[in-house]
Amino acid sequence: MLRLQVLELELMKPEDYDQILHKGWLLWMGRFIMERIDKDLLGSFMEFIKFLPGIVDKWYAKDVPVIMSGAATIPYENICGARTLTRFIFDMYQNGDQVEKVMDAALPFMAPLMIAMTKYLGLPAMWIGGWRAASEILSPPLWDRFVWPYLERVAFEVIDSGIIPWFHLDSDWTRDLGRFKALPKGQCVLSLDGSTDIRKAKEILGDHMCIAGDVPASLLVLGFPDEVYEYCTELIRDMGPNGFILHSGCDIPADAKLENVQAMVAAATGK
Repeated sequence: MLRLQVLELELMKPEDYDQILHKGWLLWMGRFIMERIDKDLLGSFMEFIKFLPGIVDKWYAKDVPVIMSGAATIPYENICGARTLTRFIFDMYQNGDQVEKVMDAALPFMAPLMIAMTKYLGLPAMWIGGWRAASEILSPPLWDRFVWPYLERVAFEVIDSGIIPWFHLDSDWTRDLGRFKALPKGQCVLSLDGSTDIRKAKEILGDHMCIAGDVPASLLVLGFPDEVYEYCTELIRDMGPNGFILHSGCDIPADAKLENVQAMVAAATGK
């Protein structure tokens, strides 16, 4: 089995915490992006953003509904990605008060821009992403302090704006699924990537929020149509008929076989 090892770059230094508290999150982030992010990568991202409204229009022209476009997250994800996972975990243990102050300073800027874009595009839902913040990565005391309070507050900000939070949760969140019951019933979607036990999610949250998932990327790339159809049919049987959206685990890979994606659609439509 092929296993990838990611070598992270420490783009954010310990002294940046003081800079954020002194200059404010927005000014610091602007300089961080311009000075420390690879210019080719930044240019590609800006091109992607520029074409988003046109992409939505093209789907509408084909009578395909678009649920969401913009994505928000929590301060943990931004800071952890910049500091590296290992160093950031040390920061939370050794300088937790300072980290918490920085997160509080960053929180007001996490969702408003994406809320505005979602409303501009007239879409009903908005991504709230969680990757490194998964339960499996952190001890409960760290998760309770640095993840959940911010995730909950961003979710309520999105809900209060009249938009549906679509939690795109990578990695394993099984341990803390019950925490999502703190959010209003019938107003959120929980989208899983294959790491979280989706049937456990149904057991805990099935009458509280819609669940989406969980066709594995590996199956869509390496499997065969009959395998995909059988997997999807079993998932629909176990998770449905109400409060479930058949969905790829995370995104459909760029190298997924067309016939496998078609098999997933066929299972969902009963064809």
